[in-house]
Amino acid sequence: MRGITRYIWRLSPTKSLITVFLLAMLFLNWSNLMYYENLPWKPLTGKDEDPNTSEYIEQFKSFIRKGFTVVKIIESRENRVIIQLIKRRKDKLQAGSIQYENPDIKLDVNALGDKDGHSTKQPHTVQSDWQAHRNDQSNSMDEIEAKIPTSDDVSDKLDVHPLGDKSPTMQSDWQAHRNDQSNSMDEIEAKIPTSDDVTDRCPNNTLGHVDMISYGRCKPHQPTIEGCKEAHRLYYYDPKPCDPTFQGDICTLSVHIKNVSRMLRARCNRSLCLEGRRHFSVKMLNPDTGMHDMIRSYSTFKQLELRLPSILKSNHAEKNNYVFLQCKGKDNLPKFQLLPIDPRYTLQENKATPRHKNRLNVNIVLIDSVARDHFYRSLPKTIQTFKRLAKTPTSPMVFDFELFQAVEGHTAENTHALFTGSLFPPTEDRDAIRPVGMEKFFGTFKRAGYQTMWQEDLCWEGQWGLTIDLAIPFSWSALVSKLKDVFIDHTGITHSSCEILKTYNLISPFEKPKDKICYNGKYQHTYFLDYIEANLQAISQNANALPLLSYTMLSVAHDMHGRRIQSMDQDLSRFVERMSKESCTLTVVLADHGNTYTSYTVTSQEGKFEMFHPSLFMIVPHEVGKLLGTKALEALYENQRRLLTIIDLHHSLMALAVPISPKGVEARGLFRRLPSNRTCSDVELRTPNMCVCEGWDSPTTNDTLKLAYAEFATGELNNMLMKQGRGLPLFRSCQRLQPSRFENVRVRNKNTGELVTSMDLVVPAGDSSTKKEDIFHVEIESKHSDKDSINMKLSHYERLTPYGVYSTCADKGVNKKLCVCSKGKNHMKRKGLKLLVNKQSKHFHSKAMGKVLDDDESECLLLIRRIHGKMDARAYEIANTCADQSRSVEVTISDVYNMKISRDGPINVVVPPGSIVFLFSAMKQVQYYKGDVKVEAYLKDY
Repeated sequence: MRGITRYIWRLSPTKSLITVFLLAMLFLNWSNLMYYENLPWKPLTGKDEDPNTSEYIEQFKSFIRKGFTVVKIIESRENRVIIQLIKRRKDKLQAGSIQYENPDIKLDVNALGDKDGHSTKQPHTVQSDWQAHRNDQSNSMDEIEAKIPTSDDVSDKLDVHPLGDKSPTMQSDWQAHRNDQSNSMDEIEAKIPTSDDVTDRCPNNTLGHVDMISYGRCKPHQPTIEGCKEAHRLYYYDPKPCDPTFQGDICTLSVHIKNVSRMLRARCNRSLCLEGRRHFSVKMLNPDTGMHDMIRSYSTFKQLELRLPSILKSNHAEKNNYVFLQCKGKDNLPKFQLLPIDPRYTLQENKATPRHKNRLNVNIVLIDSVARDHFYRSLPKTIQTFKRLAKTPTSPMVFDFELFQAVEGHTAENTHALFTGSLFPPTEDRDAIRPVGMEKFFGTFKRAGYQTMWQEDLCWEGQWGLTIDLAIPFSWSALVSKLKDVFIDHTGITHSSCEILKTYNLISPFEKPKDKICYNGKYQHTYFLDYIEANLQAISQNANALPLLSYTMLSVAHDMHGRRIQSMDQDLSRFVERMSKESCTLTVVLADHGNTYTSYTVTSQEGKFEMFHPSLFMIVPHEVGKLLGTKALEALYENQRRLLTIIDLHHSLMALAVPISPKGVEARGLFRRLPSNRTCSDVELRTPNMCVCEGWDSPTTNDTLKLAYAEFATGELNNMLMKQGRGLPLFRSCQRLQPSRFENVRVRNKNTGELVTSMDLVVPAGDSSTKKEDIFHVEIESKHSDKDSINMKLSHYERLTPYGVYSTCADKGVNKKLCVCSKGKNHMKRKGLKLLVNKQSKHFHSKAMGKVLDDDESECLLLIRRIHGKMDARAYEIANTCADQSRSVEVTISDVYNMKISRDGPINVVVPPGSIVFLFSAMKQVQYYKGDVKVEAYLKDY
């Protein structure tokens, strides 16, 4: 800044005024800057007085009023200042420059389009001109100030041409000068502090290539510095390598094609293994049982090389495209290998007709449970690859959709939306297992002439993955049978996951290992990424091969710690680089939602935001961009800063199932401009949810009035628990929830007028858990009016802490998502029931008061009341301490004064023996006034 001041001070008053004005206009238009380059400056010389200053400024302001935006201010040796401007006209961009000279004004605005906005030049590429310039973006304010030259940093070797003269084949002098700088963009970025050494501010998690696009109504949520510091503390970058390291492959495969026949040949590594009796073994998946229990043993390399091709051929006939190899190494230690079948042998082709040139391979890689910010902090090498591709004009295009909103916090709801374009129908039992509808998506591509592949790194024996997605009984035969109905040709190397996980004594990777999953010195995910690449390369080498729809779901990030994903960084970076060169493939790398069960998610409000803000990237090679067309590319570019969900992605991918028209892809989903005024109120979401738009909901106080909402949600959960239990509910293992506190209260208004209040309820954990507390997230809708009742409704709840640990003590028939239990504490004596009721009715450290119903001779029925604060909030329940008889009760509510109640009366309930039933909650309407409500209960015939 001192250099700028010295420079301006040396100018004449006229030139100083012009320079200050131009700098001011630059900063006023900062949010709309397309890019800003600081090239060497040369001080102006000339007259001290210039009578035309006001005229200069008025002409410059006239262009700003016409909608132009400052792109660049350049000063050259010819005593002039050139200002480059850009403006959008209809679907085109208009660009040019204003040149100020001393003492005359020379105005030179060279439009890229004619007066009607149509291009006057033959297009050199299907990319629009903005795309050709997409990488000349502005750096951050700190970078600009650090690089602004002083009057001593003078270069007199610069000629400047209008912006419209730039083309990929003929760079302007300033572009050539930019490329000759000693500090390349990568070097500059390397000097920028990262989250590893900056803890007093949050990192700017963008690729930095869309600064010319402003946000619409939805602006990204801004995390707190405290939340960023906590994430930095928990997730410092330290990926763990595989141990032991890669020992080498036992055998490799080659495919020999002669006429229309394809033959497999094997070549084995004689420097790795020892020959000897039964030193070699081949382990295969048994198509009848799903177990890797079919083993063939051999003694020599020649035997193995001779038999292996026929084994692989028979495996492929059963749609199992891999085998496991084992040998005795020369160090006398066993060596292992996962050997996939070369896709050149397994791919499907139409021998009569070559593949349509306008068909694309569609490659989807879904990394389960990765928030957008967690992607940036955990995969820095991959991000650097994305940035380099995004900023290099000759590179393929990369799109980073900054406002990608999860429709729900778990996988099934999001993948159902991806495959069907809609959410699950609302049901009372949100935890019921429902099929994700993959057949609609895969069926569309299959009928359009695609070959289809589904891969996942889960084991079917763990019941997750395909078994859950298909909503089928847990059996291998059911899985094999159902796959025939959903248009999936094969599952790649999916079932190899069972054998890999067994080396860790696991059937599911969700809880451990903590930092890596390896096999033969390679990360598990490496095998999947390499197999995708091999399939795409095989198709590119065969003109008759059918185009591929590839869907791969990886669970490397789905763990309890949030650090295992770091092991993926190097391989994913390399994968992105390779996919950018697949000229007939559009690749999508996304997550369904953010991290779910890490401590950061459970304990941090920022972690909860991240749960609903997953990552979404799209890689578009140049040839793919040509097929998509200019309008689609412009839409993708702009939509990077628009609110979108996985439903928008669904419509985009479905548009690729047919050959793309010469005019470009159909304007659907992300291939059309999304509304700039879109907010979370305009898209369909399932609660609980937190919007990625800043200010969509607001934090509020957790004062005693909010206890009415907390009591209501707790009561509704306990009523669910009671209905699901068997026998005497009071004596079961799964305890009534007794919150000790509530936190993270937020409110928002729905378009229909309801107020949505969300909060976290904290309850003591059972001794089956290693944690001291369990946390439930709840959302309550209410409708405020002049009536006494605000009609509270528990719209949704979610368990934020893991609940699988309670499987050993949970009651049969009770949803484990609701259960908090302790081992050996479900056998309680029936005496002292009233004392027990009192113990189980204590919420938020407030004691309960009980009143025996007047007309109850058995004295089994107790009307329970809890009061919080100075009568600010209340809760009412009714308990039946009888051990053998249900009771029917009517509760009336009257004389309501300065109170709002959760529901209207009268309330009729049947109370099972040994149970407590929640009735309603109430809170003051005006807190500093006295409030009261009269509640009476009457026994009815049952």
